[in-house]
Amino acid sequence: EGIKYLTSSLRKMNYNVIESHTNFVTYDTKTDAMDVFKKLEKKGVIVRPIANYGLKTFLRVTTGTDKENKKFIKALKEV
Repeated sequence: EGIKYLTSSLRKMNYNVIESHTNFVTYDTKTDAMDVFKKLEKKGVIVRPIANYGLKTFLRVTTGTDKENKKFIKALKEV
């Protein structure tokens, strides 16, 4: 359910999401992912930049509890 929520929420925010069959979602921030990463980190939300895979604008978000997933989406909207 967490993956469905994250995927749906990110797509509603017009992000391109890579289809996932794992416990994480990868999406295109459409900007410097390290910048988004740092801003989210300041809000207490930890995600993974994946520039080492050649995807400099993408972040990886591991699904959490419903509360954690909602916190991530709220923080992302703020940054």
